[in-house]
Amino acid sequence: MFDLINLILTIIVIALILGLGWLALRDNPNKLTNKLFFFFSLSLALWEFFSFSESWTAGGYQLMIFMTRLDFFLAPVVVLLAALFVFSFSLRYKLMKTMIGTLIFPTLLVSILSFFDAIFKDAVVNDGQVIFQPGPAFWYYAGLLLAYTLVGLASLILKYPHASDLKKKQIGYIIFGFSFSSIAIVSINLFLQNALSNQWFRICNLSLPLILSFSMFQAIVLYNLMNIRLIMRRSLVYFLVIISILIPAGIWLYFLKMIVPDYLIVASLIILALSLVSVSKLKKEYYYLANKYFFSSLYDVREIIYNLNKALHSSLDTKQICRAVAVILSGAFHPQAIATVVYDQEKEKWAILHNEHFRLKKEKEMVFDYEILTGLFRKNRPLLIRTLEQKLAASPGPLLKYLKKLKVEIIVPIKTKNRLIGLLLLGAKEARDNYTINDLKVLMTVSTEIGLAMENVLLYQKEKKFNYKLRGEINKATRQLQNQNQELQRLDMAKDEFVSVVSHQLRTPLTGIRWFTGLLLDNKKKNLSAEQLDFLNQIDTSNKKMIQLVNDLLDVSHIETGYKFKIVRKEFPLLPLIQEILKENVLLIKTKELKIINRLPQDLKINADRDKIKQVWQNLISNATAYSPSGKKIILAVKTENQQHIFSVQDEGIGVPKSQQARMFEKFFRAKNANLQNPNGTGLGLYIARGIIHGHGGDIWFKSTEHKGTTFFFSVPGKSDSARRYKLKNQNI
Repeated sequence: MFDLINLILTIIVIALILGLGWLALRDNPNKLTNKLFFFFSLSLALWEFFSFSESWTAGGYQLMIFMTRLDFFLAPVVVLLAALFVFSFSLRYKLMKTMIGTLIFPTLLVSILSFFDAIFKDAVVNDGQVIFQPGPAFWYYAGLLLAYTLVGLASLILKYPHASDLKKKQIGYIIFGFSFSSIAIVSINLFLQNALSNQWFRICNLSLPLILSFSMFQAIVLYNLMNIRLIMRRSLVYFLVIISILIPAGIWLYFLKMIVPDYLIVASLIILALSLVSVSKLKKEYYYLANKYFFSSLYDVREIIYNLNKALHSSLDTKQICRAVAVILSGAFHPQAIATVVYDQEKEKWAILHNEHFRLKKEKEMVFDYEILTGLFRKNRPLLIRTLEQKLAASPGPLLKYLKKLKVEIIVPIKTKNRLIGLLLLGAKEARDNYTINDLKVLMTVSTEIGLAMENVLLYQKEKKFNYKLRGEINKATRQLQNQNQELQRLDMAKDEFVSVVSHQLRTPLTGIRWFTGLLLDNKKKNLSAEQLDFLNQIDTSNKKMIQLVNDLLDVSHIETGYKFKIVRKEFPLLPLIQEILKENVLLIKTKELKIINRLPQDLKINADRDKIKQVWQNLISNATAYSPSGKKIILAVKTENQQHIFSVQDEGIGVPKSQQARMFEKFFRAKNANLQNPNGTGLGLYIARGIIHGHGGDIWFKSTEHKGTTFFFSVPGKSDSARRYKLKNQNI
């Protein structure tokens, strides 16, 4: 029975030692102190196993001797690693590397000697106790182990007076654990093993490592030794979660097996489902308890900053931001109270944005002197209340008294652009431990992040006000533009009506003049002189020009208003129409000796409005003849693409300047070189031609090079089922 208890206790001690070593290595595998502690824990666990095995004689004499030699082999390694771990607190990294290189060789040499008779000659079992016979080098072996132990402890004792408060507390626990356990283990195993009974020997070998583990655990939990509290907390929480699930589940299954054995599988599945559901809640509760009572100053800085950034960038509401900050900091520091107050410079008063458990009932009663606080927080560092006491020792004033009344433990400034805009107030921690230097550093980072977030909020609010004002100005300007546009539309309609009315009124007398002029020119009595006939011909020519101008103005009016601008399609042969136009321009063609090359098929028929298409051809051919030098060619051609005819009129005339080509289809526009050559044009022909072609569902364009000529193209769809109206008013010209 004693051997079974021994075995169970040995396994527990080994598990604890290995667990601490693994936690240290996993937290920071690159740090020398953590690595040394891991290897020390590993070697101590192995030594504990060999120490137990040497007295467990079930394997016979040879196994006992072998285990005893392994015990002696590992002892110097364990003590060396313990000493090096202790040295790492007081020596620099380079010196530590030198010391490791210097001590490792003689230590291994002494360990190897344990396999020979130099350290011990033989061992016998007497009443369950292993009694060894020392060899000639035994006392050198014992002296080396004691030297390592005492020198390590001496280095810690020398380091202690010069260490910081936190380091002193860590070193205190290490001194207690190593001085008591290391010296006792070395003494018992080297000098008292032959004198103690087997039971007391095992009790000592089990209890002393437990004392060492306890002291290390205290140093880790209370004072963050080796910075492994975070991983220790996580491991402890997961261990408790597993135990909390397995033990009740095992009890339930035990009773269910006796009560309803036939439904054990179903019951097991239900218990498994309930266990999985409870994991998250249990983990949350255990984290809360561990943080509150064992790891009150334990937090993951990266997690705080991540959650803080996430909260600060998820809202532009200052109260919501302060609530989120309070939740994050409460989870990390567990203060008894937390509050955020801001200063309104325009109103020169403080306002409460968020408050939990501080007695900040009325904003009027808050005694925060802005000028004093601005001076205190020039460097943007959080201040503990005791530090503030020292700074205001000469003249405490109502500020310090008010903060003490509120039981504020730490004040964190919130600044934007080096200007104090608020304060973050924290009470004492629930676990009653002090705020550390690391806490202050974290709060300083938090302060900077909150300041940036507040600055963004202020900029957003300023931008929002500006946008609201700008939107009002834009709406006002838009209304003015709409009114002006409506007025322009009204004037434009009045202009169109005026042009239409005037054009119709002009056509009546002009038609009368043309009719009477025609009668006089057709006078059969021939009683007019040559001079009179010449006058009549000039009157008739000018009258025709006036009628054409009036017709153009009417066409423009019809195109823009859509009134009476109706495309009536009918199939007709194109060649006779072209011959009519050439006949009308024959005088100018013969005078300039122009060569007309007609490549239009004789049997070509198109489906279009004949009168309006004639206007287009008339305009393009008359322009080509008017602006072509003598002796040049004019080519009329057509090609069919995508069920539509594409016509072209090509000349070798003056061309269009490149800078003015974009305006060719504008109303009343004429190129400068065209104005110089023929000043009598109106600039309406191409505008009307485009309206007619668009009314047919086609398009019109040109290519031109100045001094080399121009080619105009226009397309007419092959078929159309119905007549259309075309309104150009809403198009950009």
